[in-house]
Amino acid sequence: MKQSNYELTKRRMQGHFLDFDQNTMIRRFGLQHDAEYLYIRFVGRLYRIDRKTGRVQWSWDDFCHGIDGSFHEAMSIYDLLCCSKEGCRLSGEFGTLRGSIAGGPGGELFSPQAGVFQGRTRELQRACQALGGVAEGKGDVAYCLPVFDCLPVRLSFWEADEDFPPSLQFQWDRNTTDFIHFETTFYVTSHLLARIQELMGLGRGVEKI
Repeated sequence: MKQSNYELTKRRMQGHFLDFDQNTMIRRFGLQHDAEYLYIRFVGRLYRIDRKTGRVQWSWDDFCHGIDGSFHEAMSIYDLLCCSKEGCRLSGEFGTLRGSIAGGPGGELFSPQAGVFQGRTRELQRACQALGGVAEGKGDVAYCLPVFDCLPVRLSFWEADEDFPPSLQFQWDRNTTDFIHFETTFYVTSHLLARIQELMGLGRGVEKI
């Protein structure tokens, strides 16, 4: 069966992961690890990275069986571990990332998904809490969510009224691009929305490329 370009890209990065110093990753992010795997939490779920192959997996059963991470999951994890800057630190200030455009994370790209949450604010709140979110910011639902233990994103949702459609916005720490590339915030946001919809009982959300 022919592999998609996304799968091929993920496979290339899986191999490239092995070119990086894993001890630096462990030190920089305080990763749990053993002789075979590195472990990291991403959007409320524990993942393991095979130290010999670079394969990223998560599990329903404490890794009795592993499930391969999606393109968005794997690429987000690889980018943080391999490409973060030495000494990366959060600023504590949230806003639009430098270089962001309408259509970027927090712009119009994910705005069509706002309608999914209309009339479901309680379910959205519970999903955010299940992901370790803390109520913070402006909106009918507003949470600061730890997408990685070291990196938060702020989600704000406003329900529709007689004048405006429902609105969904994301804000990132000003130093986010010290942790991951700007482009990777698209992958993180897409996977976050898929996980939220899953936790709301709306089925597995579609990760938007």
